[in-house]
Amino acid sequence: MRMRAGARSVYLPPSEPSAVEGQTLLQQHISALAFRLLSSAHNLNGQAGIAVSGFVDQQDYESQSNFSRLLSETMMFQLNQYGLRVVDFKTLPFIRITPQGDVSTSRDYRQLSAQLDARYLLHGTVSETTGGRLINARLVSIGDNSVVASAQHYIPEYLVAGMLNARGPQPRVITAAERSRYAK
Repeated sequence: MRMRAGARSVYLPPSEPSAVEGQTLLQQHISALAFRLLSSAHNLNGQAGIAVSGFVDQQDYESQSNFSRLLSETMMFQLNQYGLRVVDFKTLPFIRITPQGDVSTSRDYRQLSAQLDARYLLHGTVSETTGGRLINARLVSIGDNSVVASAQHYIPEYLVAGMLNARGPQPRVITAAERSRYAK
């Protein structure tokens, strides 16, 4: 399928029906952002490698919220679903085995590879607005900082708040008396 945005176009492979089914409403909004972004792309070499950095608060260009981190991770997923080559630069060149579990990612730049095999960088801002968040996403050529694609999408606050408040089932602490009942 070919999508046109003005005089620019990008080939978007047809997606499976399951790509939309089962998604939460928040995931559908982020999917729409990715679609808008790629629909506006021009001169994009999808196999050249895209690194996705965190989306930052528009007020200070530094801080990231849990929502911003989720947005970055979901955009990595979305770009990969379109068949683009996504570079996960936070992946360690080893697996760290700890008592808490096996870890293969890090935010410590000293542990990460100095080489970034990517030609493009996807980054953006999150602005708190009345009733929601306005997301601005930009796909930039690393070589000359030219904008290859851009998109904007509004996500209602109730979806963001629902994601931030979702904690899942809380673990139940077993007391010593309960534990002794099962001891052999």
